[in-house]
Parts: sequence; C-alpha cells; structure tokens
Amino acid sequence: MKLLYCTECAAPLAQTNKTDYVCQNGHPYYNNPHATVSVVILKDGQALFALRGIEPQKGRYDFPGGFINYGEHPIAAAIREMREEAGITVKALQLVGCTSNTYVENTTTCDFVFATKEWDGNISPDDDVAAFVWKPLNFMNSPDFAWNYDGLYEAISQKGLL
Repeated sequence: MKLLYCTECAAPLAQTNKTDYVCQNGHPYYNNPHATVSVVILKDGQALFALRGIEPQKGRYDFPGGFINYGEHPIAAAIREMREEAGITVKALQLVGCTSNTYVENTTTCDFVFATKEWDGNISPDDDVAAFVWKPLNFMNSPDFAWNYDGLYEAISQKGLL
C-alpha cells in the first residue's frame, strides 16, 4: 500500500519518518502497526498450520488468525478468527508471544500470539485458508512458513504446552 493522500482532506501526504506523515494542510497520519491475532493449536506434540489461500504469502504456511476489528479485544478476535478460518471454538487461550512483521509494503502488524490444546468442533478450512496440516512446531522455521515469530517456539516450550 502506498500512502499518497490524506485520509481527512485528500491532499498529498509527505512522509516525515517511517511512521509519520503530514499533508500540506497540517493533518497528521500515523502509519502504526495493524493489530492481529494468531492461534497455535497444539495436539500430540504437533501444531496446526494453515496454508494461505490468498495474498500476501499465498501458498505459504502460517498459524490461523487474522486482523483484530475496531474495538475488539484480542482474545475475542482469536475466538472469532478460529470460528471463521477453522470452524472451531477455541478454549483456554494462553498468550505466548507478541511479534511484528511486514504484511505488505508500508503495512506492519503487531501480532498477539495465543496457544491452546482445547477446542470444540471439527477443524475445516474456510475463509482465506486453502488447507490445514499438522506438523511439528519447529516447521515454523522452514522456508515454507510465511512470517517470522522470533522466540515463539521457546515460549511455548517454557509454558509446557508441547
């Protein structure tokens, strides 16, 4: 996404640093990270990975999740996203990390990462997921994985969730 025009008056934007923009009329725009959630679903020493069915990173794997809606609590977003993407109701979510990634040009994310071993329902891909696969958690370090989650494997291990 190229940030070219003010969202308030449509005047051209000028970038003052990596995050801040201002238009000729003095309206500021802050290109802050977009909040997201991911859920690491664990079973029998493996994690559920979602094959992305849409860009960005189409054809690569990630944990199921998505963007937090305006005013939505991260836990509520994680529960909603798991219903939308996998058709399940997750329980006993534990916050295991928070990371930042570049989603597309000029857009970064602040990703709240939860983990659970408890859910109801049958896992089935929907929304923007092409397929689900169960693999060892360290698959997240493969070149087939979409984004980087530094320290996540260690955090999940330390919480005794593997």
